[in-house]
Amino acid sequence: MRQFIDEALYHPEYGYFAKNANIFMLDNPIDFGNVMDIDDYQTRLSRLYKSMSLSAHFYQLWHTPSELFQPHYGAAIADYMIKNQKGHDKLIIHEVGPGTGTLCANITDHLNKVGIPYQYNLIEISEKLFFMQRERFKNDKHVKVRHKSFFDLQEQDDRQGFLIAMEVWDNLSQDVVQYGANGELLQGIVEIDEHALPYDIPGLYNVLFEPARDPLIIDTVNAMERQNYNWQCVRWSPKEYFQFLGFDTSYKWQYIPTGIFAFLRQFMNVYPNSKLIVSDFDSLPGRTPGYDSPVVQTRYKGDTVNCSSILLKKGLFDIFFPVNFDLMTKMFKSISKNEVTTMKHRAFLKQYANVEKTCTRSGYNPMLEEFENVSFLLT
Repeated sequence: MRQFIDEALYHPEYGYFAKNANIFMLDNPIDFGNVMDIDDYQTRLSRLYKSMSLSAHFYQLWHTPSELFQPHYGAAIADYMIKNQKGHDKLIIHEVGPGTGTLCANITDHLNKVGIPYQYNLIEISEKLFFMQRERFKNDKHVKVRHKSFFDLQEQDDRQGFLIAMEVWDNLSQDVVQYGANGELLQGIVEIDEHALPYDIPGLYNVLFEPARDPLIIDTVNAMERQNYNWQCVRWSPKEYFQFLGFDTSYKWQYIPTGIFAFLRQFMNVYPNSKLIVSDFDSLPGRTPGYDSPVVQTRYKGDTVNCSSILLKKGLFDIFFPVNFDLMTKMFKSISKNEVTTMKHRAFLKQYANVEKTCTRSGYNPMLEEFENVSFLLT
């Protein structure tokens, strides 16, 4: 399954992030002091969002806290790193999936203001975003932009530093598993129905289950078992297994975070002495059938459309998962000696951000009130 998701999202020729996605960008930061209240804020945001959606030829447009609350969100991340750095005057920062580079720009601006030297490394898989970032930081000799997948990094950097991954984990590919009639772990593989080609019609893709032999799937399941994970998927009885054979059983699929587990392993291999700063969705509405399942989403004429299946034409749909932060904390502790903390989005920003800068005239603060379903994982 994860190969199917990888191709759907990241294929350089037809992948969603290569062709059909753009990040909401502001020409100028929002002056929250001139925004009246929540209604005024949402009206302004909706107007900007709709104008961008209709003026460009792409299917999906998404906004991030670093874009909406610039430069204050980036300054909060910078202050967190300043307060938690150890042993070095220069901040060593790595960012995976930096998007337009706004977070990097805001962090480095803040570090320059307070006189903290830095080296900032951007790691970007998207060719389109790589060129955008390279142009944006061409005059900053302390920012290095690399067009590379994080998982393809091989050289180790054992300096103390920070790795930032903002809304990256939710788009990492996952796998599906079930248990067979004899209790055997089964892995899901996506089959292409050649009779349905070349048309994008229901039935083009099917999921078949076979005995689990993929090493990453087995390692991830074993790591989850060691943390006493409460499996939600039903273990079929022999009668049920044969009774439902040939029918859609996607509501019984169990998604497992193979992509995140691989990310944590790679982080430990490449940046063994760095700290991790992750922010992502901890819950999501409108998910497809299954346990710990993703949202599959696109936009049509400016409106968001949620889909009921993950088995759709590759490249036209965003696929993103809620992150089980409690499980990820336990799994990371099992492979690392680092202390791990989780914080809700609001709590983190109340502690590290200048929240007065994003307060509207009525007292409503979108940086604190929005993104209630987002958490931070910090090591």
